[in-house]
Amino acid sequence: MKLLNLMRDKEITVVCNLNEKKIRRLARLTQTIVLPTINVIDGTFSLGRCKLFREDNLSRQLREQNAFAESTRTVEQTLLYFDGCNPVLGCTICLSGPI
Repeated sequence: MKLLNLMRDKEITVVCNLNEKKIRRLARLTQTIVLPTINVIDGTFSLGRCKLFREDNLSRQLREQNAFAESTRTVEQTLLYFDGCNPVLGCTICLSGPI
């Protein structure tokens, strides 16, 4: 947690809980490398870059039915936007249905 707080103090965005495929795609788009461990960060490491980063927190109500009752639950998702990456490297469109 100390390292996470240090990175936040330096205004470095940290994204957690992504699978390896998404991490590699993000690294390609922002032109950085995936580090195997935080111990290899040194002065020569190059952070990924984009022109604009933003996040949106979404919450929605899902209605569920089962054999006993009908209920609703709130599902929260965070969408991350990385704008201004080199278009030659590709782009990502993420579509998701009900969880």
